[in-house]
Amino acid sequence: MPVYEYRCFECGAQFERRLPFSKADAKLPCPTCGKAHAEKMLSTFALGSQSSISAHRATRTPRSGFT
Repeated sequence: MPVYEYRCFECGAQFERRLPFSKADAKLPCPTCGKAHAEKMLSTFALGSQSSISAHRATRTPRSGFT
């Protein structure tokens, strides 16, 4: 199961939860204040832009100076 990051809009606390994909977007109770105003944050891992660039660079054939 993936780990998601959440932030409470009531008190600003941030926390993580391991949840199935089907429950990732549910509003969760905040462990600090107990109110159900915590929503999923966007994380850099979820974006995937760095890993796809690195994978592209790793698989490129280096160019030689000869034609």
